[in-house]
Amino acid sequence: MTDTIAHSGGRDIRGASRGARVLVSGIVLLSVLMLGGCASDEQQRADIRESLEGPSLAVFELAEAAEAGDITGVRTYMDSSSVGVVFARETLARLDDDDDSEASTPAAGGHSGDFDPSAMERTFAERFVEEFLAGVTDGTVVAEGTLFSEILTAGPGEAESLSDDEVLVSVVMPADEDGQTEIVRLRMSRTGQRWMLVAIEDTTDLYGLFF
Repeated sequence: MTDTIAHSGGRDIRGASRGARVLVSGIVLLSVLMLGGCASDEQQRADIRESLEGPSLAVFELAEAAEAGDITGVRTYMDSSSVGVVFARETLARLDDDDDSEASTPAAGGHSGDFDPSAMERTFAERFVEEFLAGVTDGTVVAEGTLFSEILTAGPGEAESLSDDEVLVSVVMPADEDGQTEIVRLRMSRTGQRWMLVAIEDTTDLYGLFF
């Protein structure tokens, strides 16, 4: 009887040891796969960055600054007040069925200071800036499906030169429930030695791009 119990106990110990080894092996494999995935993502991002230049690179660096919660970096590459004013102006123009395209086109240089926005446009812009910067701080603006998330994952698309100081950079947004993709164009304006985002065209939902 004693021999039987001892033999049984040995099987239990060996079984437990095998189970522990299997568990440890599984954890190690999972860790390797996760590290491999991280390395792959980092390489993909490095490849995207390497392929970009000028305004397209500025778009990517803007998204990276937003991901890092770097308010100063975001302000380096984006005039969020201008983005808000232009969107508000275009929206009001559509509501008023205004065919005057000049009313919705940013002036050369693209800064909000170049505009003479109405009180309603200014109020919208101020609120957008406040909520946008809060979204940069808490990471909301880089959540999956947002504009910045798509830029970091797939990179910006084609760049269309409008002048020496104005370029439109396209970004393809995820397909909606109907399978339709949305292409928005980011108006980039040269400011000194850098490019800044001053308006987002071809969208009727500015907040939907960031939140």
